[in-house]
Parts: sequence; structure tokens; C-alpha cells
Amino acid sequence: MFPEMGSTLALDDVMLKNQAQELYDRAIGAPQIWDVMEAARRLALRSGVDNPEKLLAQPMPPPKPEPKINFSAKLELDASQQAEVLQAAGINPGPPEATDAKTMMDHVKKAADAADAAQRLMGEHPEQDQGQLQ
Repeated sequence: MFPEMGSTLALDDVMLKNQAQELYDRAIGAPQIWDVMEAARRLALRSGVDNPEKLLAQPMPPPKPEPKINFSAKLELDASQQAEVLQAAGINPGPPEATDAKTMMDHVKKAADAADAAQRLMGEHPEQDQGQLQ
């Protein structure tokens, strides 16, 4: 059953279809704001499509994740060789004393000693706490 041309029902249908077309055009122009699939569904309904879900394309599945490969190797290199390898990889090695393991361990020991001294000043000694736990 279709409305007769010239009737107000026919004019209403044309107006509603034009509004759906405008909404769809806006959705295509700004998909970050509008739901394009919903606008297309409404346009299909106003265009006389009985079952617009069959007409509309299904959403694309998410892309498959790319496999990642992790590789590690332990090499015995002196400081100059380490610096060359790091520079070749585009990594700034920093000063040699910063990469020296012994220097780093000395810094850790100094920090631990400072923390122990701070606990003693506050009256909290680690050995006292351990004695209470046992």
C-alpha cells in the first residue's frame, strides 16, 4: 500500500526520507560523532527496505594481533664494546661508571646504609623488628 501522490502522507514520507538522507550524509562526514550504521539503517527503512539488517554490511572483525618476538642474549663485552653495541642500536649508553655493575652495587649499598641509619634515628631498628616477629 502506497500513499497517493499529492497527499500529505506522500509529502511526509518524502520529507522523512530527505531527513534520513541528510542524517546519513552527516554521519558519513563525521563518523567520530555519528553512528553511520544506525543512520544507514534509518535511511534504508525510509527508502522502503523491509529488512535493512540483511542489506547492511556486518562490522569488520578486529585485526589479528601481530606476533611479537622477544630475543635476548648474554654477551661478555668490555665497556668500549658495550658502548659500541648500544650506540649501534640507537641507545645512549651514558657514562661508563653508570653501567659498571660494581659501581651500581656500591650505590645500592650506600642507599641501604642510609635507610638503615634513618630507621635508627627514628628509633625503629630493623633488627628489633625481626626479633619481635620471631
